[in-house]
Amino acid sequence: MQKRKSLFVFVLVSALVFSLTLTGLAQDTVELKFWHAMSGARLEPVNTLVERFNESHPNIEVDATFTGSYEETLNKAITASKGGNPPNIIQSYEVGTQMMWDSPYVVPIEDIAEPGDVDWGDFLNVVRRYYTNREGKLVSMPFNSSTAILYYNKDMFSEAGLDPSNPPSTYEEVEEMGSQLVESGVARDALTYGWPTWIFEQSHYWTDSLYVNNGNGREARATEVLFNREPGKKIMQTWADWEDQDILVYGGREYEPDSAFLSQRVAMLAQSTSHAKDIVETAPFEVGTTFLPRPAWADRGGTTIGGASLYIFEDSEEKMEAAWEFVKFISSTESAVYWHKQTGYFPIRYSALRKLMNEGWFADNPNFLTAFLQVLTAKRTPATSGAVVGRFPQIRDIVDEAVTSIFADEKTVEKALEDAAKEANMVIERYNESQ
Repeated sequence: MQKRKSLFVFVLVSALVFSLTLTGLAQDTVELKFWHAMSGARLEPVNTLVERFNESHPNIEVDATFTGSYEETLNKAITASKGGNPPNIIQSYEVGTQMMWDSPYVVPIEDIAEPGDVDWGDFLNVVRRYYTNREGKLVSMPFNSSTAILYYNKDMFSEAGLDPSNPPSTYEEVEEMGSQLVESGVARDALTYGWPTWIFEQSHYWTDSLYVNNGNGREARATEVLFNREPGKKIMQTWADWEDQDILVYGGREYEPDSAFLSQRVAMLAQSTSHAKDIVETAPFEVGTTFLPRPAWADRGGTTIGGASLYIFEDSEEKMEAAWEFVKFISSTESAVYWHKQTGYFPIRYSALRKLMNEGWFADNPNFLTAFLQVLTAKRTPATSGAVVGRFPQIRDIVDEAVTSIFADEKTVEKALEDAAKEANMVIERYNESQ
């Protein structure tokens, strides 16, 4: 009887211990909120990366949520932080950089990383430089990086008597080839711009010109815009002249102009490399890509990155360490290769570039190599590091309105840019005073 009682007690205690162990394991799972702005064709690759991470890290559960556009995601994160319920990780675009640097809720990733955790030298210089603050600290983890390139319709070039292997590299060649495309009747207009305000920014960097003062906000906090100076006026006046000659057509903001290119109304499209996969796979013609054309009067600088990076918000040490594991995973060589192939954003690591080259990926997909070569051959100057300035999203909206007014013949180039600069400088002044 005593043996039976002892056995019963043993089984009961064992069951209790097992139950407590399971409870402890459940409690040990760290849950993270990840807010991002990837929709459409980019949503599935993001979800796949998150699923891969969760499967390989059983003690961490990342809940990925699409929270709207870049701007909406940034604003929601700031509001949630002020309310005491921030996400653990957010994806914020490049023009939100100064605001994120100033945020009291963001913890620089270099403050979380242990020495030897990451080979920082494996990240592309242009990518690492963009997200490194004035104190020399990398604040966010690079993720989806892009730049502006020129897409062109090789079939239309051939029909117009142009060499499809020799696209324009300068403004002068754009005008010459554009006129031939239009006059031959092949295209209604020669060129359109996706994200025209971003192309305007990139054109400054490509001509080694600053967009804001104080070394593009890299040497000290930016206090005024410079896009109303000579380089900006000359660039925008050329665009306005092209529009009068039916070389350039204003197709709207963001990705709206893509349809004009895909429907073959225009023969060329300046757009983000992040749309390379969609454009190449959707186009009913052979697509070529090349560097963004630049005016011959300017020194060659280099385009910088667009896209976004990942920020970790302050929380318990356990959650921040778990968030660090996630951003390390999503920026790994393997993840970078997968992300590039699924989207067109270029990999952020040299090791990813080597892996793709060794696989023969670029030999089979040469249009995906253009962005790499363009950023890798950029000069290293404050201009090519890209502008960092407070309320950059609002400034971009102001310039968008200026560009629209120019193409609607409501304002001259000089008037539109001067008015936009005054408004933008007031925005910067108010922002800086609030810090």
